[in-house]
Amino acid sequence: MRRYIQGDRKGREANRIERQAMRDPFLAEALEGYEKMKGDPSPHIDILRRRIRRKNQRRLDVFKYGGMAASFLFIIAFSVYFGLQKKESPEMLADQMENSTEEVSIPAATRSLALSKAIIDDNEEIADQAKEMTISQEARVVTPSPVDGWEAYKKYIEKALIRPSDETGKEIKGEVTLSFFINEQGKPYRITVKKPLSPAADKEAYRLIEEGPLWTTGNEEVLYTIVF
Repeated sequence: MRRYIQGDRKGREANRIERQAMRDPFLAEALEGYEKMKGDPSPHIDILRRRIRRKNQRRLDVFKYGGMAASFLFIIAFSVYFGLQKKESPEMLADQMENSTEEVSIPAATRSLALSKAIIDDNEEIADQAKEMTISQEARVVTPSPVDGWEAYKKYIEKALIRPSDETGKEIKGEVTLSFFINEQGKPYRITVKKPLSPAADKEAYRLIEEGPLWTTGNEEVLYTIVF
């Protein structure tokens, strides 16, 4: 620096000083000031050197204390993170998972019991309906029959039948089919001629059924054919 101020501005050292002056405005102003000064610049150079040293030292202090502060902050952050991880130990996490499982399992079990109960109730209802249908079907298949039996009833028809004749006096031959129901007293009612033969024959068949023996009770329609 002293040689550069004194006029020795050749060589690598002079180039270095010039490049540094281009980057440092303070150095450039100092060199310009020294060029205008008269006399020995050594005392001023020493002062300038000390100023530069202090400036560099402040920069080093900034980096030093800044790095220390950053390290300190990193240590604090790591400690906080480690503390949180320690609080959530595997045992605590296991307990939390167990509790959450229990909380989920209880409603699931409740729903399962409710569903099972609903299925049982539905099955019982279906069974009751099936039982009622079976009873109802059994009730429907009970067909009335003559109290004294079919043989005795046929003998009654043969004995009580009055053979009708047409206008010429000729006996009517053929079949008359009737339908009827049996009331609680065992008597036929709602007697209807399903297959007629003639007015006289139809009237005689109606009389035979109406005045005939009693029947067993039932809710099925009875079909009976009388042969003339």
